Amino acid sequence: MLKKTDLAFAVTAIWAAVAAILITHFRFYYGVGWQNAIKWGAGDGFLWSALLCAYVYTSMRYHILLASWKTVSLFVGLAVLGSVCLHPTVSTLLFWGIDGSISRPFLDDVTHLAMKRLPQGILAGLLIAMISILAARIRHEKVRPLSTTLDKDLPDPQASVWLCLKSADGVRRLNSGEIRYAEAAGNYVSLQTKSGAYLERMTLKALEEKLAGFGFQRISRKHLVNLDCVRALQAKKPKGGVIILDDGLSLFVSRQYKAITQKAISEHQ
Repeated sequence: MLKKTDLAFAVTAIWAAVAAILITHFRFYYGVGWQNAIKWGAGDGFLWSALLCAYVYTSMRYHILLASWKTVSLFVGLAVLGSVCLHPTVSTLLFWGIDGSISRPFLDDVTHLAMKRLPQGILAGLLIAMISILAARIRHEKVRPLSTTLDKDLPDPQASVWLCLKSADGVRRLNSGEIRYAEAAGNYVSLQTKSGAYLERMTLKALEEKLAGFGFQRISRKHLVNLDCVRALQAKKPKGGVIILDDGLSLFVSRQYKAITQKAISEHQ
């Protein structure tokens, strides 16, 4: 799990880098004074960095949905739309609110808006979307294609159940003991195993019912964990807690499921 200090450092580093580029651009390309260059560069840098961090966070949190081309297209479209609205509308309002000045009155120069600022927003939106999707793919394993080959060294069949995963490529049998945890994404569930991730069209509730009695525990609205893979539960009063898996991965436990999760872990053999 990403620590708050690491997140704050990353956001600050991105802002500083973007601001430095924009300050240089304003100073030497537009020829404005250092005071205005720093003001506009720092302000625009903050807005762009905030938008970039928001899209990266969203793509990593809902990476399962990005497995669909339809969702990817929607994600890219929203990134472009957000950048077009941010540049120049929000930027202009920001500087107007600071000291009543703006870098260029966009109402007085429609041609400047259409020929320069609008393309800049579109290009920035495409770049933000590409970086966000790339970050999500680096952070999470890609969904592997289904295979008809059975894995070796399977868990005890008496303590597990077989799942039949269907796709356009065929059917694969997956033993429930191989699943470390499951993550919900609408009508899909991502089954995380040591060998990879498998995307299946079903709800997390349906999967929970299918795995009832086989050592799985619901810990939040989005996650179902294999108790054999749980190393510890860190409770946070009065809120929920955090499950630590044997590979060090952390998963949030909601307040609703904290008590029953504690009981399930203590009673699990």
